[in-house]
Amino acid sequence: MDKIYLIQAVFNGTPFFYEIDVKNTTLEIITKDIIEGQYDVGPMDRVIEIDLEAGTAKDASELVAESVSQYSWRRDYEPASEAKAFLGRFGYDYYVTPEYPEDRPRAWRIPVYDAYPA
Repeated sequence: MDKIYLIQAVFNGTPFFYEIDVKNTTLEIITKDIIEGQYDVGPMDRVIEIDLEAGTAKDASELVAESVSQYSWRRDYEPASEAKAFLGRFGYDYYVTPEYPEDRPRAWRIPVYDAYPA
């Protein structure tokens, strides 16, 4: 496991990180959990990517938003309301049928999401 992701949300005006088992912090797992509404205590504020090998951390919110959008599109699945709000912050859409891919050009931008087959 090279990278882990921490989700920061806001509850009553106070930011906090969700408590997550380290083995469940891969991009694929948190993408699926966000879509399913597993993080529903407060609005998601950002996602921090920690590279354990390099010893660095960075804001990966847009990367995760794009991953959620891509997953939603490929699965033809409408995400939970918290995920919709998170996607909206970065200008990403969700839940689009495969017949109209030209409506969502950003969904094709990064090829790393081939892990989510149609």
